[in-house]
Amino acid sequence: MQEGNLKAEQTLPRLAVDELDARRCERVQLRLHVGDLERDVVHAGAALGHELADGRVWPERPEELDAALADEQGGRLDPLLLDRVAVLQLSAEEPLVDADRLVEVRDCDPEVVDSAGSHGAMLDNRSVRAMVLDEPGRPLRTAELPEPNLGPGQVRVRVDACGVCRTDLHVVDGELPDPKLPLVPGHQAVGTVLEGEAEPGARVGVPWLGWTCGECRYCRSGRENLCDFARFTGYQVDGGYAEQIVADGRFCLSVPEGYPDEQAAPLLCAGLIGFRSLRFTGDAERLGLYGFGASAHIICQVARWQGRRVFAFTRPGDEEGQEFARSLGAEWAGSGQPPEKLDAAIIFAPAGELVPAALAAVAKGGVVVCAGIHMSDIPSFPYELLWGERVLRSVANLTRADGEEFLALAPRVPVRTEVEVFPLEQANEALQRLRVGKIRGAAVLRLG
Repeated sequence: MQEGNLKAEQTLPRLAVDELDARRCERVQLRLHVGDLERDVVHAGAALGHELADGRVWPERPEELDAALADEQGGRLDPLLLDRVAVLQLSAEEPLVDADRLVEVRDCDPEVVDSAGSHGAMLDNRSVRAMVLDEPGRPLRTAELPEPNLGPGQVRVRVDACGVCRTDLHVVDGELPDPKLPLVPGHQAVGTVLEGEAEPGARVGVPWLGWTCGECRYCRSGRENLCDFARFTGYQVDGGYAEQIVADGRFCLSVPEGYPDEQAAPLLCAGLIGFRSLRFTGDAERLGLYGFGASAHIICQVARWQGRRVFAFTRPGDEEGQEFARSLGAEWAGSGQPPEKLDAAIIFAPAGELVPAALAAVAKGGVVVCAGIHMSDIPSFPYELLWGERVLRSVANLTRADGEEFLALAPRVPVRTEVEVFPLEQANEALQRLRVGKIRGAAVLRLG
């Protein structure tokens, strides 16, 4: 493109897709200044060139943008990671699609521009419905996104259902730092393999743990859940609030037969994190579960099958939740202190004030496990609550071994998940009901 063909140039912040009026569009080319970014790169199909007005010369090939970053991402460059772009409006005689260029559209109104990730709709008419987070603290928006690119070692999955997890809330509400933006949340996706590194037609689940390096001291010691370089679904890579998802085939899990999609989805995080937490309680007979939501209602069933006695803790006055817990085998349900000392407790609710309460409830030698990825500040408490060889610990993420073991166990119990189902477009409503504690069991988005 010669300088004479350049009609306008401006640097824009993150762009919005759903305001685009295609009838008033002219073609533009997007260019990314990777030097200003830590990890954001441009689509592998783009070859950028030409000197801009500020004197910067852009690389001619995408692999020159940031070789170390491309290697870190397994050679894949994600178009939805664009964070800052310079928009160059092309003249009318420029071809719409050039194999060596990334062509984009822009509304002629300077106030309305297209998403940096939506160029695929111009290059390929295939698109998928999705719910997108543009900024923490804002509602998700409905969007039509390009079909995600399939990279080496990945599988493309048609998502039939995706669980709505409290971790999704932490991401959406800004309680977890530095999410990929814009982001498709969701990490309990159940669906069917369409293509890639798995048998087409296979039924799989895409969980929270999306990739690990395999080389660090944690990965080499069977603790891949602690990998310093791990990437998490619905947080650092796009997740399952969409009709399709691409995922590393090595980290997808086989979904057990006998579970409809909506009932299987909560097993992938609520079940897996609960199961890992339960293992850290050892052989505790008297088990307390603080917060009786998606995880607790699953783990209550597993604990009773193992012969444990379950004590369920809910918000004061939550009679419906207490009755739900008793219906699943809890011998006591309420708030405050239990009728007798516990051998272990799992805290699922993200409330730091429950830590000293749980320590006070367990007997000497007891274990308190914090199961969440985020918790409000823990208030100070007297040492005597910890003394007596009580143990306080957290659980972080999951391993593939956790997933395989739990999904093999679930049909044997058998675990039965209770779900409230929402259409994809009502994801914000599902998140709000979860936020205020109005979900009985687990919330699930239906996409099929």
